[in-house]
Amino acid sequence: IQYINKTVKSISREIEKLSFFSKTLSAMILPVKQKFKKIDLSQLVEQVVENFRKIGILKYYKIEEEYSENNCSIRGVNGLLELVFESILVNSHKLMQGTGTIKIITRRENKFMECEISNTGYRMPEESLNKLQEPSFIMEEESIDLGLYTIKNIINFHRGYLKVKNNGKNETTFIIGLPVLKN
Repeated sequence: IQYINKTVKSISREIEKLSFFSKTLSAMILPVKQKFKKIDLSQLVEQVVENFRKIGILKYYKIEEEYSENNCSIRGVNGLLELVFESILVNSHKLMQGTGTIKIITRRENKFMECEISNTGYRMPEESLNKLQEPSFIMEEESIDLGLYTIKNIINFHRGYLKVKNNGKNETTFIIGLPVLKN
């Protein structure tokens, strides 16, 4: 029975990777006729975090979440935005190596909804911060994530912004801003 459970978990992880790769390829193509729809950013991020919990990626970390309940509506392509947040969480998971805290905050800042994702236990080197948004920059040879260059392109496609900064000794913060849906 233990062998079967272990095999099922392994297969489940591989299916998730394949799903992630499929989304990655779709994001790289960024078809012109993507359908923008009304999305609640807080619900979207919360769902991505919940999916990661289900497959066990976040089980080693303390997760602190603070989701805005104010108008969190944005216009966007759900699958592409999911991919942005999935990729940042995958990067956090790989870089933190099983210890630390991931903080996730959504809030309204003027005409933008922001999602801030911070991870402790790893501080990105300054030289890496300067190269993050170059198309050829790879943090890790065996990386399965999307890469911040493509993430930035997806965010730009949604007329948003990406900020990456180091806070303190061992913390890296990603801030994604997306325009609030006008009523």
